[in-house]
Amino acid sequence: MVRLQKCLLVELGLSAGLADGKFGPKTEASLKQFQTNKGLLAGGMQILKKIRTEVLTTSQYEPCRSDR
Repeated sequence: MVRLQKCLLVELGLSAGLADGKFGPKTEASLKQFQTNKGLLAGGMQILKKIRTEVLTTSQYEPCRSDR
């Protein structure tokens, strides 16, 4: 799940680091930035759904590559 979340955050132009499945400081900072940008307080699955929706409606999403 972390790998997908990182892929989606990167797709939105946020620096979440490599899609390695690890929730580190870059991932946390990117997630907080996304939440701030969208005025969100909720976490967990709700935030992942919001990120997915944002990516799918605003970009030409390509499946995540491990080199991003």
